[in-house]
Amino acid sequence: MMKNSLSRCKTAAYLRLMSAMLGIAISLLGCSAGTDLTGKAATTSSPSTSGDGASLVFSLIDVATNADKNSISSSAATQLKAVLKDASGVPLSNQIVKFSQDVPGTLTFTPAASALTDAQGTAVVFASPSSLSVAGAYSVTAEALLSVGTLKSTRNYSIGTNNVAIDSLSASSTAISAYGTTTLTANVGGLATNASAKVQFSSTCGSNGRAILTSVADTVNGVATATYKDNACAGTDTVTATVQGTSASKSTTITASVPAIANIGFVSASPTTIVLKGTGSAGTSEVSIVKFRVYDQNGVAYTVPTAVSLNLSTFTGGLKLDNSTTAVSKPSNASGEVEVAVAAGTLPTPVTVKASIVDPVSGIVRTTESIKLSVSTGSPSQNFFSLSSEKLNIEGWDYDGVKTSVTVRAADRLANPVPDGTSVNLVAEGASIGSTCQTTAGACSVDFISQESRPRDGATSGSSSIGRTENGRITVLAYSIGEESFLDLNANNLYDLGEPYTDLGYLFIDNLETATFNAAKHQVIPFTNSPGTCVNPAVGLFSVPSVANTCDGRWGTAYVRRAHVIVLSGSGARLAAVDAGGGPVSYGIDSVDFNMSSPPAACTVSRSFYIQDVNGNPMAGGTKVEAAGSGDISKAEVGANLIADSTAKGGTLNFLTVTAVKTGGVCTGKGNVALRITSTRGLVTSFNFNVSFVP
Repeated sequence: MMKNSLSRCKTAAYLRLMSAMLGIAISLLGCSAGTDLTGKAATTSSPSTSGDGASLVFSLIDVATNADKNSISSSAATQLKAVLKDASGVPLSNQIVKFSQDVPGTLTFTPAASALTDAQGTAVVFASPSSLSVAGAYSVTAEALLSVGTLKSTRNYSIGTNNVAIDSLSASSTAISAYGTTTLTANVGGLATNASAKVQFSSTCGSNGRAILTSVADTVNGVATATYKDNACAGTDTVTATVQGTSASKSTTITASVPAIANIGFVSASPTTIVLKGTGSAGTSEVSIVKFRVYDQNGVAYTVPTAVSLNLSTFTGGLKLDNSTTAVSKPSNASGEVEVAVAAGTLPTPVTVKASIVDPVSGIVRTTESIKLSVSTGSPSQNFFSLSSEKLNIEGWDYDGVKTSVTVRAADRLANPVPDGTSVNLVAEGASIGSTCQTTAGACSVDFISQESRPRDGATSGSSSIGRTENGRITVLAYSIGEESFLDLNANNLYDLGEPYTDLGYLFIDNLETATFNAAKHQVIPFTNSPGTCVNPAVGLFSVPSVANTCDGRWGTAYVRRAHVIVLSGSGARLAAVDAGGGPVSYGIDSVDFNMSSPPAACTVSRSFYIQDVNGNPMAGGTKVEAAGSGDISKAEVGANLIADSTAKGGTLNFLTVTAVKTGGVCTGKGNVALRITSTRGLVTSFNFNVSFVP
């Protein structure tokens, strides 16, 4: 029975071959053996067979011994060999065999991952580990796609540790000129014929930029080459070659000549403005660090220590150079740099640092200078601290969001602008104001914006004292850490004991505008915790008083300060008559007495009055004032057509001039004068006056 079965299978194979040749489909039963087209994984050269008896034998061959093996290494060439034969054992030529790996990137296939079978039915590629750090167990598969089906065979293999070593590392020239170039050659042993490795090159000068070195190179036939270019290494440099993924390494030395000195240049000065000796504070310095750098022939920092002579353009006022009042000499460091400290004296002055070197070959002196340093106090002085506003009276009593710019200007005791970045704080008793600003060219600004809170502590509307209250008036206070002003009697620009000075105590927001501290009404801003006894400083132009008995009794640092009032003006206008002293006496005028029993010959007469808002303050700056006459009034005009910036209590003084008709040389006639006041936001308030000239 078995014999018949085998005979039947041979007959089936023959018929399949004939049917394939003749294009006839023949189906036979009873031949189940050999129908699986995929071969199982094998550790030896086990064949994979197709249904028609074709086979694929996959082997891992050691090139040196021609023996089958189950490992692949970098030190021994490995051949992946696939042999294809038909059922009769005849080699199948010109067939494609593809090789694949279970973990992509583990192996490198040479020359490719596929090959054609030759006349013996053999397809061969070489395999090597893709790197020297992929030790482990893997599998590789050979696959052939035939007309009768696909044959596939898989082999397990291992990658072990390697025996790679760098046999030698040499340089084409071990002594090169400054900025010269040499070639490095690393011979790597222990690699298979078709295997490659990556060699990493490093050196001390290469790591700090003083040499330009190929970082990684691939081996070609076991040889890796790199280029080394000097970049002011100026001495002996150790170069090390290491095979990546291994500890295999070797070193050699290269000596580069010292480049020639070419020049010296200024690098930096920090800060560029220093304050006078004894006046330093937070944010200021009495010392500037000035840096120079020595350069070689290629404009690169000269690494060989070089003596640098340093001197000041002036030592006036006790300026010092590295704590010396004469020139100093210092060596440059490995970066070609040298630093020197310039300490301020007692007099303000511009100053430069001069640096010189001597070329050791030619003897030529190379010299450069720093930028000019400025020596000043740097601290704001009370007498030179100023506060101003773009508009003093804005239409903000009835409206939120109306702005005006508030500017602080600060200078030192010699009227020089304080250093950029000097901080100034601002506070106010109402509305909103930017809390701080930093000066640029001695000045900085913030926005004052109308909003609640609006001061309403004054007398009620309609009282006889209206116009003399604090409604709508907001005190703005600016302050900064600075120095108290003094009288320099001996012109040494230093405070000396016994010289007059203004002792400044605690700040307070003078919302009552009385210049006298009221503990129940005023907010205090202290400066020190141990105040001494002093009288309240006199209040003069632009002055801000201190809280009595809060001075420290000595000249020094304090809050320098200024304050002024900004008015939140109402939108509706009213008029106030003028009292005997020239001030506003009442409000609500709706007529002006222009009745003249003895008119002047020119038939012209004027009357003065105040224009004010609901709180008795000036209308907003820029408010328009216009007058027009009718009837026998030939002309009516006001003294000022625009309300000026003003914080005057009681409003702004104006006058109305009326000219009547002259008939027969006599001033006669009656008429009407309309006064129209338009706020900056367009609200109009009108007043009408009856006028008569009685002959």
